Amino acid sequence: MTTFACVAVRFLQALLSETPGNRIMNLIEPKQAAIFVSVLAVIAFVINGTQEYLRRGNSVQAFRQQIQHVPAFSAPQPVIQQPMPEPSLTREQQRLDMEMAAARKAEEDAAAKHAQFVARYVNNVPAKQPGVTIVAVVVMSEIGKPNNTLATILARHFSSGSTKAFSSLFTPEFISDGLFDGAAGGSSEAVNKLDLANSLDTLLLAKQSVQYTSNPSLQNVLSAHMRLDVTELSVTARGQNQTWTFSANGAGFSQALAREMAEERIVKQIENDTNMVVSP
Repeated sequence: MTTFACVAVRFLQALLSETPGNRIMNLIEPKQAAIFVSVLAVIAFVINGTQEYLRRGNSVQAFRQQIQHVPAFSAPQPVIQQPMPEPSLTREQQRLDMEMAAARKAEEDAAAKHAQFVARYVNNVPAKQPGVTIVAVVVMSEIGKPNNTLATILARHFSSGSTKAFSSLFTPEFISDGLFDGAAGGSSEAVNKLDLANSLDTLLLAKQSVQYTSNPSLQNVLSAHMRLDVTELSVTARGQNQTWTFSANGAGFSQALAREMAEERIVKQIENDTNMVVSP
């Protein structure tokens, strides 16, 4: 209740009391007293309502001020579904994968090592052709070096329409590392390790030897006794080997001149030979 209403109630209580000072109210008619009290009540109600209105207005103003400080509403951000991680491999699967990777690495290393081995002894080999026999010719001199002159002569002699002979398919290491002697002695190790069956049909291995003698009665003229042993080795068919032997003498005042003469005579023998052909 408001202050004014409290004062009005107390004033009415004082008027209605039977104290000597309030006896004048006894002279007022009851109807007029009721009207007076009603007017005071209405005034008190109006004043009370006005104060309540003002109080509510202050509350609304405070509420509005609070709203101004409230941050603006933001819509919730969509939740991005993260992909589920794949289940980790089991230890057994990991072990199998490691073993497979190690096996592949071992195969690759072995293939690379084999390729290096072949490249050391074999040059580029022409591809095989249907109906054509591929022949590789190698001649080892008496000092363990390739004799390219005789190899070229032999390759030219064996080449024909159905046979192609080459004198430069092997490197000098084929002789120096002992593969020539092994193959000439009948070993198939070089043929297998070098995969010769994939590119060749026949190997022609010729071994040259020279012996020198001097004749004091002929003013120390030197004589060279040369021999050339040619062996045919079939790469694809075992046991079909042929051999040919050529020999000649040469004379000169030095070993080089005597040797050169003997070799020229062997070249003529090869060129004039009509029976020396590779097996079909």
